[in-house]
Amino acid sequence: MTTTTPTSGTTRPPATSRQTTGTTPTTMPAATAAPTTTKGSARTLAKGTAVGIGLALVANAVVFLVGDLGAPIRVITGWAPDGTDLRIGDVVGATVALTIVGTLALWALERLRADGFRLWTGVAAAFAVLSILPVLRLDIDGGSKVALSVMHLVVGAAAIAGQSVARRARS
Repeated sequence: MTTTTPTSGTTRPPATSRQTTGTTPTTMPAATAAPTTTKGSARTLAKGTAVGIGLALVANAVVFLVGDLGAPIRVITGWAPDGTDLRIGDVVGATVALTIVGTLALWALERLRADGFRLWTGVAAAFAVLSILPVLRLDIDGGSKVALSVMHLVVGAAAIAGQSVARRARS
């Protein structure tokens, strides 16, 4: 089967059909579709944030309870430069706030780039790992450093997992 193009008068096979010897004809799209993205709607972002916060709160509560068994987890802040005991309310507040900050970063990246989710995943993972470095420099006991480091990793992993689950559920 051939077609003649009106402008050039040349004969060529149509762009939407392909025939191979010994097979049935298959239909091919005339133009390649744009690559699909995982850009999340506001609902998807909210669902991913909620799942991420839920996962992080459960995991960080376990880390807090285990880390607080022998001696309290110590932190040094601007309000307590000599150190203070970490409270569960501090863990909840930081977990929720940082997951929301991560969601806002994802929202911005998805509006700027087609591969925003993939890029955000790498940035979030790197941020979670690199955020441990200041913890390791604090003048606190080793158990507190381990507990705080694990909590940092948990928030990053939970935020990524929450957004991934929300996107998987959408498709």
